[in-house]
Amino acid sequence: MRLLNNVRFTISVNEYSSGTMANCQAKVKAFYGDNSKCIYKDWERKRIKLEKVATEFRRHPIIPRRKLRIDDPLPVFETFPRQQMAFDYVRTCHQDVHVFAREKDSHGKRLYIVATLPEFWYRYTRERPEDKNYYEVIPEGAACRLYFDLEFKTELNPEKNGSKMVDTFIEYVCLQLKDMYDLNCDRRTVIDLDSSTNSKFSRHLIFHLPGAVFKDNIHAGNFVRHICSQLETKLGDKYDICNEQPGEKDTAVQTEKELTYEVKSIFSSVFLEKLRELMIKDGKPGGFGIFCDQGVYTKNRNFRILNSTKIGKNSPLLVSSENAFKPSFKDRKGSFSKDHEYLLFLDSLVSNVSMQTGGKDVKVLTCGSCVKSPKKSSQKEARDASSSPSQSGYEHSPYPDIDLFVSSIINKGGVQGEIRRWVFFPQGKLLTYDILKNRWCENIGRPHKSNHIMIVVDLRHGVHYQKCHDPDCKRTDYRSPERPIPDEINPLSRTQYEEFFGSEDDDQELCNAAADFEKRNVTI
Repeated sequence: MRLLNNVRFTISVNEYSSGTMANCQAKVKAFYGDNSKCIYKDWERKRIKLEKVATEFRRHPIIPRRKLRIDDPLPVFETFPRQQMAFDYVRTCHQDVHVFAREKDSHGKRLYIVATLPEFWYRYTRERPEDKNYYEVIPEGAACRLYFDLEFKTELNPEKNGSKMVDTFIEYVCLQLKDMYDLNCDRRTVIDLDSSTNSKFSRHLIFHLPGAVFKDNIHAGNFVRHICSQLETKLGDKYDICNEQPGEKDTAVQTEKELTYEVKSIFSSVFLEKLRELMIKDGKPGGFGIFCDQGVYTKNRNFRILNSTKIGKNSPLLVSSENAFKPSFKDRKGSFSKDHEYLLFLDSLVSNVSMQTGGKDVKVLTCGSCVKSPKKSSQKEARDASSSPSQSGYEHSPYPDIDLFVSSIINKGGVQGEIRRWVFFPQGKLLTYDILKNRWCENIGRPHKSNHIMIVVDLRHGVHYQKCHDPDCKRTDYRSPERPIPDEINPLSRTQYEEFFGSEDDDQELCNAAADFEKRNVTI
């Protein structure tokens, strides 16, 4: 009997191990309910939410209030989701405030900060290095210092010595400033900031011109394009940076006749050999160019500030080892007036300029006509068009059916593009859309790395096409082939067009005006 019981027990154990437990668990779950998966999912959602809150807290820590001195300005530090809202707030401030931008993510989204400089610096220095993703917004029409963004890819230019190139470039710029404006400067008047990595050489230069500033960054950009155009011409490059198209009159011969004796002396045979080192392989159509980025002189430009890095990258903008500029402690007031790094930060801001120095008025430099272009008449018409009445907004345009059509265009191939802003020119019946999250450019056959695109809808002709804000595409005045828009969504029929418009004038000027009207954000 005992042996029989042992056999029965063994059989029971085997049955238990082979399925009895599963049956038991099934009965328990049927009685109590199987909510283990729901509990897991609920905790997983809470964990993700807590991690997100913790990340935001690390990026935006609670900073104690700064103790103010008697001579400190009242602190201002306000954030805004849109750039225009920040500029609107600036107009209401009595304090000396500046606008900064901060990257929110790697997709180009930013928030904007209006702050007094001492308050901004106090908060800025208390953030983690990887969270310092800030840019100075150079306001449209504001006086500014001369600034440069110099860069090249080391993979394409392994033989180049970036430090020596910067020295040569500074020497060349100083000679041009002496010739054009009778200003004396050297390395000691230039802030040299370095953001180079193993794959890319990158420098920012901010010139402190003695007793002078540029009227705005558009005039500064004209000066930069002018001296780069002269350099490319003297180096034998037939590519004209003044937007002349291939097949036009040889600009090398034309520019040679226009050069003054002083400019010719800049390009002496010995110095010209040094200047040849400034030409680099850029991997773009044409293959070569000067390592000076000529596309950083747009309205409301975002320019990276001292100690900041692009989001997701570990390449902060630091003082170069070759920097010879030293900030002055004279006439500095405030709680940080003896902080060398704070004074260097103030001097590194492009638009932080004073219109008086030593009791004398600062000379305002202009360069509105130093770059000669065969398209002056077109540019004048574009300016006239930009001054004509226009409508703009961030949500629905006056033609919601066109909005939906454009949204379908920018959401092809798995890309989720968005309309950031629209601008409508009633005079030309031209509707432009500024696009986010879709940088696909037909000109290069791939997305731009940082420059955004725009979709232009010409209601008069019933077509749409793509343009973009990339400097190289702008230089060639690129626009994609025109494609029709559906007749059923076009508010203007052919008869309506002929009734209101008697000629077939090209709308390029209006398109340029729309691009000029748009106050964009571009990352350096």
